[in-house]
Amino acid sequence: MSSEAWLIRKAKKGDTKAYGELIQLHKDYFYRNAFCYVKNVDLAGDVFQEAVTIGMLSIKDLKNPNYFRTWMTRIIYNCANEMFRKAEKEIGSLDAEIRDRAEENGGASREEIIDLHNAVESLEEPYRTIIKQKYFEDKKISEIAAYTGRAEGTVKSDLSRAKRKLKLILEEGEGFVMMNREKQKKEQKIFEYIENPEQIEGFDKIPVPEDLDQRVRAGIEEGKKRRKKTAFRKTAKVGM
Repeated sequence: MSSEAWLIRKAKKGDTKAYGELIQLHKDYFYRNAFCYVKNVDLAGDVFQEAVTIGMLSIKDLKNPNYFRTWMTRIIYNCANEMFRKAEKEIGSLDAEIRDRAEENGGASREEIIDLHNAVESLEEPYRTIIKQKYFEDKKISEIAAYTGRAEGTVKSDLSRAKRKLKLILEEGEGFVMMNREKQKKEQKIFEYIENPEQIEGFDKIPVPEDLDQRVRAGIEEGKKRRKKTAFRKTAKVGM
């Protein structure tokens, strides 16, 4: 039995350390695969990290260990699509002044979503954190106030300023590349599945970020949290 097959066998039994070592073997490949979809360093990192989490929770269902890498590339593909579907909802919740620009042009395109994320990242603090928590994490004003240590009234004022700043960035042409309605209707999926990403020209030259190991650890920790929540819900149902 190869070392990879042995790690897969242990990971399928719930060994998170073995799973982490397994991801380490292919992390550069998986990250580059994610980047091929989203074409953005930060978003590729988010897709990669979520795929690490989903893979950890699902590996028990992997039927053929020989296809682990192929199995993970499918998870990465699904995570990229899911992230963009979620981001479309985030754009829709961001204030009518910004939302109308998307609606008038047939909805949010992948370019628009990437540009929105870039625009949010360009905001200074505390505006960046407040926008992320309000619209990306769906937190209430009271929760944001508790997290930031600011009064609720201050958070509301900062939120208004943050939206104005974001609107200016987008209007200055640094974001919101619109896709016409006819083109968007033709797209059945946000991304088409890339079966053999390593065959893409320049694939091996895609830079891998320095925080990739941190992303692996964060993905595994998130998997542990979700696993505990699932176990708690099952226990709660039994006790009812």
